[in-house]
Amino acid sequence: MRGQLDPGHARPGTFIRAACCKPEGSHGDGGRGHRMRVPHGLNTGRRHRRVKTVCEFPRRNEINSAIAIYNSWGNAGSVAFVLAADAAILLLFLCLREFERAGREREKNIKVAVWLLTTMLTLMFASRVAPLMPPVVSMVAWAMSVATAAGGFWALFLSP
Repeated sequence: MRGQLDPGHARPGTFIRAACCKPEGSHGDGGRGHRMRVPHGLNTGRRHRRVKTVCEFPRRNEINSAIAIYNSWGNAGSVAFVLAADAAILLLFLCLREFERAGREREKNIKVAVWLLTTMLTLMFASRVAPLMPPVVSMVAWAMSVATAAGGFWALFLSP
């Protein structure tokens, strides 16, 4: 339980348990651990955490992609797949960032782009996984991909 709560998920004025290197119950305070109050007016860090994730993802993804490209260097189709997936994921993150910033007039266009990118990624990954499976499981993988795309369409465009 140590250090699992952080100011990003706490309301101002509430107590949170601070991260600590000591084991539970070794503080001599009845097992409460280090507690601190989240001050009023504190920016709880949600925006900072989101920006940090968006900024760190491309760097981490570059390392994974470089390893995947290195391991499949002789196969041009696999290299193209990795590069296309990386480009689509990067575009998806950029679209999501723009969606958070956009006003009502641009929101629909960005939703279309997000849905197209997620559907493309889902179908791309299904096209790589399905041939490796038995025929019945392959059909299930394709059905799940289509259901995911349809569910995304419903969630973005048809839900109230």
